[in-house]
Amino acid sequence: MALETPDAQHSGAEHPFVPDSGGASFSEFDLTLLNALQISPRGSWAQIGTALGVDATTASRRWRQLSDDGQAWITAYPVGQHHTNAYVTLECTPEAVHRVGSALCGLNCAYQVERTDGKAQYFAAVATAGPQALDDLVHDHLSRIPGVVSIRAELCLHVYHEGGGWQPRTLDSAQRAQLTTPPSDPFPVPLKASDRPLLDALSADGRCSYAELADRCGVSETTVRRRLGKLTRSGQLAFRCDMTQQAAGWPLNAIFEVDAGADLDRVGRAVSTWPEIRLCASTSGRYNLLVYLWLRSAQDCRRIEERLVALSDNVRVDSRRVTLRPLKRMGRLLGPHGAAVGHVPLDVWRDSSPRSA
Repeated sequence: MALETPDAQHSGAEHPFVPDSGGASFSEFDLTLLNALQISPRGSWAQIGTALGVDATTASRRWRQLSDDGQAWITAYPVGQHHTNAYVTLECTPEAVHRVGSALCGLNCAYQVERTDGKAQYFAAVATAGPQALDDLVHDHLSRIPGVVSIRAELCLHVYHEGGGWQPRTLDSAQRAQLTTPPSDPFPVPLKASDRPLLDALSADGRCSYAELADRCGVSETTVRRRLGKLTRSGQLAFRCDMTQQAAGWPLNAIFEVDAGADLDRVGRAVSTWPEIRLCASTSGRYNLLVYLWLRSAQDCRRIEERLVALSDNVRVDSRRVTLRPLKRMGRLLGPHGAAVGHVPLDVWRDSSPRSA
């Protein structure tokens, strides 16, 4: 429904190639705070502070610093909706590399964009309203970007593990128990068109206050609390705390396209438990498993490949790529050191008439 124009400058966010302020490293307290927010993204600062053994003001102040510096962010996004997710690989001419990257980053439906090594320069994860909408995106939009040479799209068939489940694992079981609140409403609450202002606000700031949400949505604070509570308890709206991977000590991204043959499910479940895994999903196309990881160094690529083929005699690594530069994650535009420098609201691709922001 809502689609940005290819030029991300018009989205109200920074251009995806603007440099950020430089590299940084998280302290031990930073990682425990971020781990707590991954488990309880909208938990009260009193609850988070108690779990970490600090006062609420200390936790709140440090989060605000990390958020303001683009080192961490919280995003809300709908789940359980009947959307088609796909992984798109693009090859373009050398002079078109930045133009194509800017176009991809400006799309609301592209929630992840990376520039990679190898023949194809870009990897993107997209969400569309269905297979026909994906075809429209690929053949009626992306193929018309000047300089695009080839496009390959594979559907996501099943997700074994996704990036929102990755954690630095700095909290003990007692701390995690204090922060965990399982969904309590088994009945799905479908999203409505009237939820759009709420989703847009929470996509930009997942910890946006109820008062500010009420102001943006033009309803009472009580109405916002009730609606948000229903959506989250029923599992229709998820919150995700992300962080700068370089500062977390995992500076390298690697993408493996794997054919696991008849052992797909067994291999997928096994890989999903690895601490490096950001995404493990079965796909259509010439391979049936996509494995995406955060790594400590380039040398880890060989180790990961050895672990993959050791899982089954049926496993064959079809291709492996290293990300030269991550440009976008969950709607956040990333600077060269991985810090968020802008935001493009998330939405699915529905037709060939993108909406200007």
